[in-house]
Amino acid sequence: MEYKYILSQIVKLIFLDKYINRIFGRDLGIIRLNDNYIVDIPKSGSTTIKHLIAKRSKRYNFCKKYLKIKPKHPSVRPIKEIKPVNGEIKIFVFLRPPEERLYSLYNQKVLNYKTFPLGFSIIKKEKFYLTKRFISNTKYNKDNTFLEFCEGITELKSEFLNKGYELDLFDKHLIPQSEIILNLKKSYSNFNEFKFIIYPIDKLNEILGYLRGKRVKRKFNITKKDRGKNYLKDINISRVIEILYKKDQILYEKLKNSPEGFLEYSYSFLKDFSV
Repeated sequence: MEYKYILSQIVKLIFLDKYINRIFGRDLGIIRLNDNYIVDIPKSGSTTIKHLIAKRSKRYNFCKKYLKIKPKHPSVRPIKEIKPVNGEIKIFVFLRPPEERLYSLYNQKVLNYKTFPLGFSIIKKEKFYLTKRFISNTKYNKDNTFLEFCEGITELKSEFLNKGYELDLFDKHLIPQSEIILNLKKSYSNFNEFKFIIYPIDKLNEILGYLRGKRVKRKFNITKKDRGKNYLKDINISRVIEILYKKDQILYEKLKNSPEGFLEYSYSFLKDFSV
Protein backbone atom coordinates (compact mmCIF):
# COMPACT_ATOMS: atom_id res chain seq x y z
CA MET A 1 0.00 0.00 0.00
CA GLU A 2 2.88 2.38 0.88
CA TYR A 3 4.53 1.61 -2.46
CA LYS A 4 1.35 2.48 -4.35
CA TYR A 5 0.97 5.70 -2.38
CA ILE A 6 4.53 6.77 -3.25
CA LEU A 7 3.84 6.04 -6.93
CA SER A 8 0.64 8.10 -6.82
CA GLN A 9 2.58 11.06 -5.41
CA ILE A 10 5.22 10.74 -8.15
CA VAL A 11 2.43 10.76 -10.75
CA LYS A 12 1.00 13.93 -9.19
CA LEU A 13 4.38 15.61 -9.49
CA ILE A 14 4.76 14.52 -13.12
CA PHE A 15 1.27 15.82 -13.92
CA LEU A 16 1.35 18.75 -11.47
CA ASP A 17 0.14 21.28 -14.04
CA LYS A 18 -2.78 19.01 -14.92
CA TYR A 19 -3.84 18.62 -11.29
CA ILE A 20 -3.63 22.39 -10.70
CA ASN A 21 -5.72 23.01 -13.81
CA ARG A 22 -8.32 20.51 -12.57
CA ILE A 23 -8.62 22.28 -9.21
CA PHE A 24 -8.74 25.84 -10.50
CA GLY A 25 -9.95 25.22 -14.05
CA ARG A 26 -12.47 22.75 -15.38
CA ASP A 27 -12.43 19.02 -14.90
CA LEU A 28 -15.18 18.20 -17.39
CA GLY A 29 -15.34 19.28 -20.99
CA ILE A 30 -14.62 18.10 -24.52
CA ILE A 31 -11.67 15.87 -25.33
CA ARG A 32 -10.19 15.12 -28.76
CA LEU A 33 -9.44 11.80 -30.41
CA ASN A 34 -7.55 12.52 -33.66
CA ASP A 35 -9.72 15.23 -35.28
CA ASN A 36 -12.88 14.14 -33.48
CA TYR A 37 -14.45 15.89 -30.48
CA ILE A 38 -16.06 13.83 -27.72
CA VAL A 39 -17.88 14.94 -24.56
CA ASP A 40 -16.13 13.54 -21.51
CA ILE A 41 -18.91 11.97 -19.40
CA PRO A 42 -17.74 10.04 -16.30
CA LYS A 43 -19.03 6.45 -16.10
CA SER A 44 -20.10 6.62 -19.75
CA GLY A 45 -17.01 5.33 -21.54
CA SER A 46 -14.69 8.06 -20.26
CA THR A 47 -11.85 5.73 -19.21
CA THR A 48 -11.97 3.77 -22.48
CA ILE A 49 -11.81 6.95 -24.56
CA LYS A 50 -8.99 8.43 -22.47
CA HIS A 51 -7.02 5.20 -22.78
CA LEU A 52 -6.87 5.69 -26.55
CA ILE A 53 -5.99 9.39 -26.30
CA ALA A 54 -3.38 8.97 -23.53
CA LYS A 55 -1.21 6.74 -25.71
CA ARG A 56 0.06 9.90 -27.44
CA SER A 57 1.14 11.52 -24.17
CA LYS A 58 4.88 11.45 -23.49
CA ARG A 59 4.29 11.64 -19.76
CA TYR A 60 1.84 8.75 -19.91
CA ASN A 61 4.30 6.58 -21.84
CA PHE A 62 7.07 7.48 -19.37
CA CYS A 63 4.91 6.33 -16.44
CA LYS A 64 3.88 3.19 -18.29
CA LYS A 65 7.46 2.25 -19.19
CA TYR A 66 9.38 3.19 -16.03
CA LEU A 67 6.76 3.18 -13.25
CA LYS A 68 4.60 0.37 -14.65
CA ILE A 69 1.41 2.40 -14.15
CA LYS A 70 -1.05 3.90 -16.62
CA PRO A 71 -2.34 7.32 -15.45
CA LYS A 72 -5.01 7.79 -18.13
CA HIS A 73 -7.08 10.49 -16.47
CA PRO A 74 -4.36 13.07 -15.69
CA SER A 75 -2.92 12.48 -19.18
CA VAL A 76 -6.04 13.80 -20.88
CA ARG A 77 -7.53 17.20 -20.12
CA PRO A 78 -10.41 19.06 -21.82
CA ILE A 79 -9.34 21.14 -24.80
CA LYS A 80 -9.84 24.90 -24.59
CA GLU A 81 -11.00 25.69 -28.12
CA ILE A 82 -13.25 23.88 -30.57
CA LYS A 83 -12.63 24.56 -34.26
CA PRO A 84 -14.77 23.47 -37.23
CA VAL A 85 -13.73 20.34 -39.13
CA ASN A 86 -14.80 20.39 -42.78
CA GLY A 87 -16.96 23.43 -42.09
CA GLU A 88 -18.94 22.05 -39.12
CA ILE A 89 -18.53 21.23 -35.47
CA LYS A 90 -19.63 17.70 -34.63
CA ILE A 91 -19.43 16.64 -31.01
CA PHE A 92 -19.79 12.93 -30.26
CA VAL A 93 -21.63 11.83 -27.12
CA PHE A 94 -22.00 8.37 -25.58
CA LEU A 95 -24.97 7.91 -23.27
CA ARG A 96 -25.45 5.21 -20.66
CA PRO A 97 -28.76 4.17 -19.05
CA PRO A 98 -28.91 6.38 -15.93
CA GLU A 99 -29.87 3.55 -13.59
CA GLU A 100 -26.96 1.40 -14.82
CA ARG A 101 -24.55 4.33 -14.61
CA LEU A 102 -25.59 4.98 -11.01
CA TYR A 103 -25.23 1.37 -9.91
CA SER A 104 -21.85 1.11 -11.65
CA LEU A 105 -20.68 4.15 -9.66
CA TYR A 106 -21.85 2.58 -6.40
CA ASN A 107 -20.15 -0.71 -7.25
CA GLN A 108 -16.84 0.92 -8.20
CA LYS A 109 -16.51 3.81 -5.75
CA VAL A 110 -18.68 3.16 -2.69
CA LEU A 111 -17.83 -0.51 -2.25
CA ASN A 112 -14.14 0.08 -2.98
CA TYR A 113 -12.86 0.65 0.56
CA LYS A 114 -9.22 0.25 -0.58
CA THR A 115 -9.42 3.35 -2.78
CA PHE A 116 -11.77 5.26 -0.48
CA PRO A 117 -10.99 4.04 3.08
CA LEU A 118 -12.81 7.03 4.58
CA GLY A 119 -15.79 6.65 2.29
CA PHE A 120 -16.78 8.05 -1.08
CA SER A 121 -17.98 11.66 -0.96
CA ILE A 122 -20.88 12.59 -3.22
CA ILE A 123 -19.72 16.22 -3.04
CA LYS A 124 -16.74 17.45 -5.06
CA LYS A 125 -13.40 16.95 -3.31
CA GLU A 126 -12.58 20.64 -3.45
CA LYS A 127 -15.91 21.44 -1.78
CA PHE A 128 -15.35 19.31 1.35
CA TYR A 129 -15.74 22.42 3.51
CA LEU A 130 -19.44 22.41 2.58
CA THR A 131 -20.17 18.96 4.00
CA LYS A 132 -20.80 20.23 7.53
CA ARG A 133 -23.51 22.53 6.22
CA PHE A 134 -25.78 19.68 5.21
CA ILE A 135 -28.06 17.54 7.32
CA SER A 136 -27.93 14.80 4.69
CA ASN A 137 -25.11 12.28 4.65
CA THR A 138 -22.39 13.15 2.12
CA LYS A 139 -20.11 10.12 2.48
CA TYR A 140 -20.85 6.46 1.80
CA ASN A 141 -18.88 3.25 2.23
CA LYS A 142 -19.20 -0.53 1.91
CA ASP A 143 -21.59 -0.62 4.88
CA ASN A 144 -24.16 1.43 2.98
CA THR A 145 -26.66 -0.32 0.74
CA PHE A 146 -27.39 0.83 -2.78
CA LEU A 147 -30.81 2.01 -1.60
CA GLU A 148 -29.21 4.18 1.11
CA PHE A 149 -26.85 5.61 -1.51
CA CYS A 150 -29.71 6.50 -3.88
CA GLU A 151 -31.85 8.00 -1.11
CA GLY A 152 -28.87 10.02 0.10
CA ILE A 153 -28.45 11.53 -3.37
CA THR A 154 -32.12 12.60 -3.56
CA GLU A 155 -32.01 14.06 -0.03
CA LEU A 156 -28.87 16.06 -0.80
CA LYS A 157 -30.37 17.31 -4.05
CA SER A 158 -33.33 18.62 -2.06
CA GLU A 159 -30.95 20.44 0.28
CA PHE A 160 -29.09 21.90 -2.69
CA LEU A 161 -32.35 23.41 -3.93
CA ASN A 162 -33.28 24.77 -0.50
CA LYS A 163 -29.88 26.42 -0.06
CA GLY A 164 -29.67 27.69 -3.64
CA TYR A 165 -26.72 25.50 -4.65
CA GLU A 166 -26.12 24.21 -8.18
CA LEU A 167 -26.11 20.51 -9.09
CA ASP A 168 -22.47 20.78 -10.14
CA LEU A 169 -21.54 20.60 -6.44
CA PHE A 170 -22.13 16.87 -6.80
CA ASP A 171 -19.15 14.67 -7.56
CA LYS A 172 -18.77 14.66 -11.35
CA HIS A 173 -19.80 11.00 -11.58
CA LEU A 174 -23.23 11.92 -10.21
CA ILE A 175 -24.01 14.88 -12.44
CA PRO A 176 -26.72 13.95 -15.00
CA GLN A 177 -25.32 13.29 -18.46
CA SER A 178 -27.66 15.84 -20.06
CA GLU A 179 -26.51 18.41 -17.48
CA ILE A 180 -22.86 17.79 -18.35
CA ILE A 181 -23.62 18.48 -22.02
CA LEU A 182 -25.51 21.72 -21.31
CA ASN A 183 -22.84 22.93 -18.88
CA LEU A 184 -20.35 23.00 -21.76
CA LYS A 185 -21.84 26.35 -22.70
CA LYS A 186 -19.91 27.87 -19.77
CA SER A 187 -16.60 26.80 -21.29
CA TYR A 188 -16.97 27.23 -25.05
CA SER A 189 -17.97 30.55 -26.63
CA ASN A 190 -19.08 28.95 -29.92
CA PHE A 191 -21.26 26.37 -28.15
CA ASN A 192 -24.37 27.36 -30.13
CA GLU A 193 -22.67 26.07 -33.30
CA PHE A 194 -22.19 22.55 -31.90
CA LYS A 195 -24.00 19.61 -33.43
CA PHE A 196 -24.24 16.69 -30.99
CA ILE A 197 -24.13 13.17 -32.42
CA ILE A 198 -25.39 10.89 -29.64
CA TYR A 199 -24.83 7.12 -29.50
CA PRO A 200 -25.75 4.51 -26.87
CA ILE A 201 -22.82 3.24 -24.83
CA ASP A 202 -23.07 -0.27 -26.29
CA LYS A 203 -21.82 1.16 -29.60
CA LEU A 204 -18.72 2.66 -28.00
CA ASN A 205 -16.11 0.31 -29.48
CA GLU A 206 -17.72 0.37 -32.92
CA ILE A 207 -17.84 4.17 -33.17
CA LEU A 208 -14.40 4.71 -31.61
CA GLY A 209 -12.99 2.25 -34.13
CA TYR A 210 -14.60 4.24 -36.92
CA LEU A 211 -13.32 7.57 -35.56
CA ARG A 212 -9.71 6.45 -35.22
CA GLY A 213 -9.66 4.24 -38.32
CA LYS A 214 -8.53 1.25 -36.30
CA ARG A 215 -10.47 -1.48 -34.55
CA VAL A 216 -11.17 -0.96 -30.85
CA LYS A 217 -11.80 -3.92 -28.61
CA ARG A 218 -11.90 -2.58 -25.08
CA LYS A 219 -13.79 -4.27 -22.27
CA PHE A 220 -16.43 -1.99 -20.86
CA ASN A 221 -17.51 -2.36 -17.24
CA ILE A 222 -21.22 -3.02 -17.32
CA THR A 223 -23.56 -4.01 -14.54
CA LYS A 224 -22.87 -7.64 -13.66
CA LYS A 225 -25.40 -10.05 -15.11
CA ASP A 226 -25.57 -12.05 -11.89
CA ARG A 227 -26.89 -8.91 -10.22
CA GLY A 228 -29.76 -9.07 -12.71
CA LYS A 229 -32.33 -6.32 -12.37
CA ASN A 230 -32.40 -6.40 -8.56
CA TYR A 231 -30.82 -2.97 -8.31
CA LEU A 232 -33.80 -1.53 -10.20
CA LYS A 233 -35.97 -2.21 -7.16
CA ASP A 234 -33.82 0.15 -5.09
CA ILE A 235 -33.86 2.66 -7.94
CA ASN A 236 -37.68 2.66 -7.98
CA ILE A 237 -38.06 2.89 -4.20
CA SER A 238 -35.73 5.87 -3.97
CA ARG A 239 -37.26 7.60 -7.04
CA VAL A 240 -33.73 8.83 -7.78
CA ILE A 241 -34.21 8.64 -11.57
CA GLU A 242 -37.46 10.58 -11.46
CA ILE A 243 -35.98 13.21 -9.13
CA LEU A 244 -32.55 13.71 -10.70
CA TYR A 245 -32.09 11.75 -13.93
CA LYS A 246 -35.47 11.95 -15.68
CA LYS A 247 -34.11 13.85 -18.68
CA ASP A 248 -31.30 11.31 -19.06
CA GLN A 249 -33.83 8.48 -18.99
CA ILE A 250 -36.08 10.01 -21.67
CA LEU A 251 -33.10 10.94 -23.83
CA TYR A 252 -31.74 7.39 -23.63
CA GLU A 253 -35.15 5.91 -24.50
CA LYS A 254 -35.35 8.18 -27.55
CA LEU A 255 -31.88 7.04 -28.51
CA LYS A 256 -32.66 3.32 -28.24
CA ASN A 257 -35.85 3.81 -30.30
CA SER A 258 -34.11 5.80 -33.02
CA PRO A 259 -34.28 4.01 -36.44
CA GLU A 260 -30.85 5.43 -37.30
CA GLY A 261 -29.28 4.12 -34.10
CA PHE A 262 -28.19 7.62 -33.05
CA LEU A 263 -29.58 11.11 -32.35
CA GLU A 264 -28.43 14.39 -33.84
CA TYR A 265 -29.33 17.45 -31.77
CA SER A 266 -28.36 21.10 -31.58
CA TYR A 267 -27.71 22.90 -28.31
CA SER A 268 -31.00 24.82 -28.60
CA PHE A 269 -32.95 21.55 -28.84
CA LEU A 270 -31.23 20.03 -25.82
CA LYS A 271 -31.72 23.23 -23.83
CA ASP A 272 -35.46 23.28 -24.51
CA PHE A 273 -35.84 19.51 -24.28
CA SER A 274 -38.47 18.97 -21.60
CA VAL A 275 -39.39 15.98 -19.50
